[in-house]
Amino acid sequence: MLTFKKAEPSDIALLAEALSEYSGRICDYSAGNIVFWRDYYDISYSLNGDGLVLRYGNMGERFCYSFPVSNEPEKLVKKLLEMGNGTVCLTNLTEEQLDTVKEKFDVTEILNSRDWDDYLYAADDIITLAGRRFSGQRNHINKFKKSYTDASFEIITEANTGEAKEFCHRYFGGIGKETASVATVEYKQLLEQFDNWSIYNQLGGMLKVDGTVIGLSVGEIVGDTLIVHTEKADTSFLGAYPMLTNSFAREFASNGTAKFINREEDCGKEGLRISKLSYHPIELIKKYAVTIKELS
Repeated sequence: MLTFKKAEPSDIALLAEALSEYSGRICDYSAGNIVFWRDYYDISYSLNGDGLVLRYGNMGERFCYSFPVSNEPEKLVKKLLEMGNGTVCLTNLTEEQLDTVKEKFDVTEILNSRDWDDYLYAADDIITLAGRRFSGQRNHINKFKKSYTDASFEIITEANTGEAKEFCHRYFGGIGKETASVATVEYKQLLEQFDNWSIYNQLGGMLKVDGTVIGLSVGEIVGDTLIVHTEKADTSFLGAYPMLTNSFAREFASNGTAKFINREEDCGKEGLRISKLSYHPIELIKKYAVTIKELS
């Protein structure tokens, strides 16, 4: 029997260590993401000598579980099957994990939504923006630099989290009611994150104009991938988003620090999808949910 504990900020170091060798490159297997969305998805975890399993409670009428991060994942899946009376839902599986499950178990249902596929980029592409395909981003950045000659990019530390929180107050104050549900959760969790910056142990940067924060990004490195969890900017400053995206990548993915950058999903939002596709991802990482039972 596996026992599960609700994920909390105090668990981040433990979760990060457990995920340090994870190579699937999807955002859901990162300590910051797990703790940030712990209430929204009711995320708990089981961690013992066999490996790490995440449990998602806010997934309808049943629990769903991650594919175990373990040297023997099938062993843990079998324990989940025992707990589920022979049937279990696994979610956020990569194609490689899906193939493993198909080989070892009886898969009765497979689900995938394009809205939740992760965007994966070559880090060098986002850092250099080289070539004709990135001419649009370069033009936006050049215009931004010409328009705002006093712009700067500053790493977030415990000393300046107050400025990050002030930006969040302004940014989320202008969010429309149609996104209020998720936006309210994100706003609350960002404030918690900045209030506990050393505990969350994330990478963060703020874009400033005339000393005022107009955008910020937060993420973390898992394996060879920089995962960008948060990217918010004031669009009244033309070119702010391309400038922020490029600055964050330059700061935290240069010199081989990360080979890839994951900018997470688009959640089915058309504008976000167009923007993320414009950076020419090398892969849309499909994530699957499956229902399985033991092979008969």
